[in-house]
Amino acid sequence: MDHTNQESYGNVPEPTSHASSGPLLVTKFLPPASSHEIIARPHLLALLNTGLHRRLILVSAAAGFVKTTLLASRASSFAPGHPPVAWVSLDASDNTPFQFWTYVLTALEQCQPGLSRLPFTSLHDALQPCYQVMLTDLINGLAQQSESLVLVLDNYEEITEPTIHAQLALLLEHLPPTLCVVLSTRTDPFFPLARLRAQGHILELRTAQLRATREEMTAFLRDVMKLRFSEQAIQDVDARIQGWWAGLQLTALAFKEQAPRKICFRRSRELCRLCTSTWCRRC
Repeated sequence: MDHTNQESYGNVPEPTSHASSGPLLVTKFLPPASSHEIIARPHLLALLNTGLHRRLILVSAAAGFVKTTLLASRASSFAPGHPPVAWVSLDASDNTPFQFWTYVLTALEQCQPGLSRLPFTSLHDALQPCYQVMLTDLINGLAQQSESLVLVLDNYEEITEPTIHAQLALLLEHLPPTLCVVLSTRTDPFFPLARLRAQGHILELRTAQLRATREEMTAFLRDVMKLRFSEQAIQDVDARIQGWWAGLQLTALAFKEQAPRKICFRRSRELCRLCTSTWCRRC
């Protein structure tokens, strides 16, 4: 990730007493490291690059399709000259407008010091935060920037507050070309995407694009996990998990531990507990 994401937080205003229950959690600004080895996916990284000039990149798929891993890999591989990445890992505690925008503005401030000063003033200094003024200040500040930024909001499915959806939709509607917002989510956001699609302002990566291809499965099983699967065995795995990365990893771990002579998904109890598809129940 760009070194600006690692800078001190000293130039970010401290939240006042009505802001949040405590200090900001610094690790939420860092792309999480993957707990599993994963192969390079250059075609998806290239696709993400093509979407940086759009207002929104939507990465939407169920759990286990390595959305966060893909975006973290992209953030860490940006070379000098690419837009810095402001990252926020969202959770249920961010489901209030004040908490949500405090994290967003702090992340942006780390990448572009001074950008969030006026929005922070609108958010923190008033007895009652004025979100319309805060968003206006943020949009105007972004429009005056000469350098581009990328804002990644990971786990956006945690946000269920309608006010936050409406505010983010307003930001996207008036977003200047200096910011690209990336949403990683298990479910589509609760604001209209049709206008963004019609205007060509959105790039969507969904399950079809995120599934592991046969070539990627082969490379993962043989090169990363060092398993000697035949072509027929890999086809068998592919037919059952249909490109689901979590299922592929669990299957590989189970077979690496048990080293069976042939594929038998009855032996992969961990996989069957986590998957609800019919083939598991037939095992």
